[in-house]
Amino acid sequence: MINQDTLKPHLSRLYLLILLISIIFWAGSLCHATPDKLSSTIRVATLENFPPQYSLTDQGEPAGFAIAIMDQVAELAGLTPEYIIYPNWKQAQQALKNGTVDAIPNMGITQRRKNFAEFTDPVETFPVSIFTRDAEHNIKSLQDLSGRKVAVMKLNVGYILLKDKKDIELVFANTISEAIMLLLSGKADALVFPRPVIEMLARQSRLSDRLKVVGRPLKEISRGIAVAKGNFALQDKLNQAVREFVTTSQYKRIYSQWYGKADPFWTTPRLLIGTGIIIALFIGTLVFMRYQNLTNFNKELEWRVQERTEQLEISERNTQLLFEKSFLGIAEHKLVYDYTGQATDYIITNVNPAYYTIFDYEKGSVEGRKASEVYGIGEAPFLKEFLAAIKNDQPQKIELEFVPMQKTFKVFVYSHKPDCFVTLFENITERKENERKAEEQKKFIKSLLSAIPIPVFYKDRHGHYMGCNTAFTEMIGPTSEEIAGKTVFDLAPRDIAEIYHQRDLELMENPEHQRYEAIVVTKFGEERSVLFAKDVFYDQHGNSMGLIGAFMDITDRREVEKALEKSKEKYRRLFTELSRAHEELNQFAYVVSHDLKSPLRAISNYATFINEDMADQELPDQVSGHLKGLNKAVAQCVELVDDLLELSQIGRTNTERIEVDVKSMLFEIVEGLKLPHNSTVSIADEIPSVTANPIMLRQIFTNLITNGIKFNTSAEKNIEVSGWSLSDAHVEIMVRDDGIGIDGQYHQQIFKVFQRLHTKNEYEGTGVGLAIVKKCVEVMDGSIRLESTPGQGSVFFITLPATHGKII
Repeated sequence: MINQDTLKPHLSRLYLLILLISIIFWAGSLCHATPDKLSSTIRVATLENFPPQYSLTDQGEPAGFAIAIMDQVAELAGLTPEYIIYPNWKQAQQALKNGTVDAIPNMGITQRRKNFAEFTDPVETFPVSIFTRDAEHNIKSLQDLSGRKVAVMKLNVGYILLKDKKDIELVFANTISEAIMLLLSGKADALVFPRPVIEMLARQSRLSDRLKVVGRPLKEISRGIAVAKGNFALQDKLNQAVREFVTTSQYKRIYSQWYGKADPFWTTPRLLIGTGIIIALFIGTLVFMRYQNLTNFNKELEWRVQERTEQLEISERNTQLLFEKSFLGIAEHKLVYDYTGQATDYIITNVNPAYYTIFDYEKGSVEGRKASEVYGIGEAPFLKEFLAAIKNDQPQKIELEFVPMQKTFKVFVYSHKPDCFVTLFENITERKENERKAEEQKKFIKSLLSAIPIPVFYKDRHGHYMGCNTAFTEMIGPTSEEIAGKTVFDLAPRDIAEIYHQRDLELMENPEHQRYEAIVVTKFGEERSVLFAKDVFYDQHGNSMGLIGAFMDITDRREVEKALEKSKEKYRRLFTELSRAHEELNQFAYVVSHDLKSPLRAISNYATFINEDMADQELPDQVSGHLKGLNKAVAQCVELVDDLLELSQIGRTNTERIEVDVKSMLFEIVEGLKLPHNSTVSIADEIPSVTANPIMLRQIFTNLITNGIKFNTSAEKNIEVSGWSLSDAHVEIMVRDDGIGIDGQYHQQIFKVFQRLHTKNEYEGTGVGLAIVKKCVEVMDGSIRLESTPGQGSVFFITLPATHGKII
């Protein structure tokens, strides 16, 4: 029997508890008093049944996680939500499109929906996972769903992800609860749905131990508040409130309320009624409790022990399942001490399958072995760090780089019993490498911006500067840190700033590359003319984030252009005078040539008259020799005058260029030269045509061929001509002889006027021939080069434009 004196203290505590509950309910009713009406009202779409996001109370009022979030966000934004209930997503989205509503809270952010809606920053992000029955062990990933039945809700993300997979049979459910029952009843082998929703419903229905998540999430979905397309004012207002709210403890409490535990049955009205009933029942029950015997108490105790035992068994099974299925590596260790009591190593006592996957060890090869042996580095890895974490007597999270394997791990270490510890680790090598590359890229971009010699700046979508490069600072003044958060009105005079600001607005409204000239004021107060180039940059979702711009100082260029404009008339006059002088020079060359030839002809005639008059008399040998020398000198002088006149006329007379058949021209030249009997000119079968002036080209070949025969002491004199096409739309023609050759030091000198390498007694000529060749080649946009060795002949290479069938 229960002692009445023993029961009295318990009754006192119970009365106190009832009093506290009543006070709490009274305070709660004050907290739930209707707030003052906010400044403006927005129409918000909600669904009848889409827990935990949307549902209806017994009174038909909207409720759910999305509604709670919307209420708080609207309050922060100074808005009053007016909820309009729709039976499904399709009708709610259509209402947003046609303007019936202003917003839809907590709608999944997808590319398709961005076509008709603007979104705030996400209010939650959740994974879409595969659920199976707890006893199912054959489904571990998406690939294992092939040939199986999978429960989904139509138009939900699970349906969208699987609809195109022909090897999976989809079983449709109208509600989430129906989808769970399809899985548990065996009508479906798996269920694909947002994970937090299923876990919440499973907890509410006490089915958590009958379901499990397998494999990695198929996708991560972000939810945000959707507003009508183009309604940026409402989007910005809600977005600011979202950013402020999601960091508060109130957000966490709401999230925990709708996702962390089942919906409470005891609402405030029910609690008030229930409290009265409990008080009445409690008073009536006290009498009955006095007569309860210890047997009933023992039965209750045995039942609780059995229930607890079952819970512990379930927990142990879940722990073992987590151990086996976790993608994290899990290892249990036992410390090894030396004779001084110092920990020197640790033995790996147990590991999960993920451990072998991460380290690529053979299964069963590490249990019972020391870490120094397993990892093969002569010592236990990270022993010092693990001991420090154990010493704190609190679970520790650390990042460790294992150099021998070139891997980095995020390790969670804790001690669950003396001399033992457990590590959970994740291979984050790839992530660290990506972070390293991102940091390097960030430094590279910063260095690149600093290296750019023209000023560069970037702003957010509201016109606030985010940073600038070194050239900007050197010209305008503020550093990247000083300019951050400022606007153009903080840096420039208002009249100039208004122009900049208007241009920025135009760019953000029409995101196309923008170029214009403007004036900037330097840090020295000097106005400079600049050329702006700006464009919009975007985030990973394709939303415009701001603009980046650069400008080039064109003040000096504009001044030069003005100076050039002033000089244009001067240069035109100079050109006219130069043309007149050029014409006078041509006339002068002709007159000089004519005036020189007249006395030369007279001298030649007089010498001829003397020879004729003295034909009957025998002249002294010396006088006869002088007369012959005189005639020869006159002939050479006439030839020299002709060559000089021809050289001066190149490029001044007819320079028309046409397509020339080189091979045909060579045959005509050789036939007209009447070469000595011991001379041979070999012409290749195939020589490409060129674009050239026929007269100049004929002069080139004639001079080179006659020089190859003249400067040649061989018994049999051979000239070889060939040609081929080059890759740059040119033709190269080679003229090779087996003459006396030219020393390398004279290869450039021989193309100058009057540059002779031999006396006139050795070889006749004026020393102008190769100068004429070079000038003709250059007038036709070509080039000439020489390869020669004394005693081994010479090779001239002439490069001319290839033919295109055009007259130039």
